[in-house]
Amino acid sequence: MVNIRRHDFHSQYANYLYGCGTLCSRPYLFPKTFVDLQQQHWDPIVKWAEKHYDIKIELSETDFRHLQLTEAKDKFRGIVNAFDGLKLSAFERATILSNSFLIALGLVEKRLGVEEAVSASLTETNAWIMTWGNVELASDSDQDQLRQQLQSVYLLVDGDDE
Repeated sequence: MVNIRRHDFHSQYANYLYGCGTLCSRPYLFPKTFVDLQQQHWDPIVKWAEKHYDIKIELSETDFRHLQLTEAKDKFRGIVNAFDGLKLSAFERATILSNSFLIALGLVEKRLGVEEAVSASLTETNAWIMTWGNVELASDSDQDQLRQQLQSVYLLVDGDDE
């Protein structure tokens, strides 16, 4: 049963890593505001992961679904497969909430605090708000809910307050 469950988790989080989403995208056509926020919130996470795990994370200047090298995928798969059940559950929740494999990994590995994870998770939304103004879906309550849920992940793997 545990192996099946781990396989289910792998297929769920794999899409967040293998395509890497906007965290690994640096298209030249992005507004300057977005590029600045990427550099502030996302670049340190990418640099940490590359250095800490001795791996190259591919960034793309042309698309949003840039695929990672097999070496990176295999290394990250091994890291996550070594998590115990509780940490794996926390990782899965953080991946879905943040929409990012790397933000989730930073949170469960204690590289990121809750506020850093929230800010990194909302980088794209905040860039669009700063560029075009607030939108109906980007409310303070959404940010508070994300903060609360990522806090539960942090406490799940740590057991202490920040």
